[in-house]
Amino acid sequence: MPRSRSHVAIGMMALVLAFKLSRRDPLADGQVPAAAREPHEHWHFLNDSPTIVRDLTAGARKPFWKRLLKMKEMFEEIEDADYGGEDGHEAEDMDDGVGEGARIGTRDMHMLTETMRVTRCATTSSALAGYFCGRSVQHNQDRHSATRKGYFGGSGHEAIVPLNSTLAIHHAEGERALAAGTGAHRRLVYRIGVAPEDGAAGYAHVWTVVALPTGRFYWLQSFIGHYSLHSWMRKLEREHGVAEAARGLSLETLQRKLTTLASLFRFDRWDEAANTAYESLFNVDMFRARGKRDALTKREKVEHQRLGSFQWDVACEFPTPTAPLVADFDPRAALAATDLLRLLRQAKAQRADRLAGLRESRGRRHDENDEDDEDNYDEDDDNDEDQAGMEARAVEEAEEMESWLNEMIHELEDANDVEEYEQVLQQLSARARGRD
Repeated sequence: MPRSRSHVAIGMMALVLAFKLSRRDPLADGQVPAAAREPHEHWHFLNDSPTIVRDLTAGARKPFWKRLLKMKEMFEEIEDADYGGEDGHEAEDMDDGVGEGARIGTRDMHMLTETMRVTRCATTSSALAGYFCGRSVQHNQDRHSATRKGYFGGSGHEAIVPLNSTLAIHHAEGERALAAGTGAHRRLVYRIGVAPEDGAAGYAHVWTVVALPTGRFYWLQSFIGHYSLHSWMRKLEREHGVAEAARGLSLETLQRKLTTLASLFRFDRWDEAANTAYESLFNVDMFRARGKRDALTKREKVEHQRLGSFQWDVACEFPTPTAPLVADFDPRAALAATDLLRLLRQAKAQRADRLAGLRESRGRRHDENDEDDEDNYDEDDDNDEDQAGMEARAVEEAEEMESWLNEMIHELEDANDVEEYEQVLQQLSARARGRD
């Protein structure tokens, strides 16, 4: 080995050793790192801590010999495909001679640095859950957890709608609180993930959206073999300026991104539009990435590329130095309100169409009766009067139903906070039963 290369190798080994020796567990004894600083400080703290993802997931990686005890993980090692352990918490390898870190680092010293920071998206998502919510929340989606929380979502782009609506409901609640001087926006941490139709890993991704007390949002992510969380945040600072990046996204911008995401569920082939949409969201040019892989991946079917499922949950409401962690935050009240509002508005539109039709029919009959000759009275006139009476009652009932629907919609929209939605839903349910 040339002298210069040996010096580099020795230097990197020393750096890795120093890194391992300096590790400490920031989640020990129930600590939640986010509680130590104000919300506006998180961006700069995370960005100024390049190894924080590996620090926050340091205890997840099993020793090499233990991983070989499991057949599935052994095959992953042999095939040089490391998926972060059973639940994705584990950072990619740096020093055992196999795995993403060693393979990429031998080609690219920059990527070895990125690997030290961690590029695996699932590990970054795990680390952010630990940072904002603590260790118990970090592991409450593990498949063998006795108290596994579970996700919302499902198949198809329609699964994005409940998250989009939930974001809007909580945002409206926060805006009312800020306007009234009674509070701020909820500090919610959303864990989000997508997978292609065939369930393979290549185009799948997970990331974190953090809702700030200001009503803005952070979209935080990394991508295996491409970039770390640190590099993602630095990229946003270069593009938008440090202050604007630290300020976060508006709700409108976030929802536009979710609209772009929905398009990745609907394309028929991976073309320039699909590639641009994917890159705008996840910062990876798949045309270029696929070109670097072996020839087999160039025969990908559309089911391997097109997104098929969407999952999300609220990990927690993160703490501040003066506000506690809400580890069991449940968005289902907002989801129920979202679903009911959608159904009520749909019913209102249908009733409005029916009412307009009834009124038009009644008006036509009234005009026809005015044209009848009063001397030509017969039994058909009695039938017309009966029909007119039925139509009048139908119009009256439709108007009453429209009024009731409006009242329910207004009650639901005017709830002051999410907790009140449950009470409103109970009242509406009782009224509905009373009308049956």
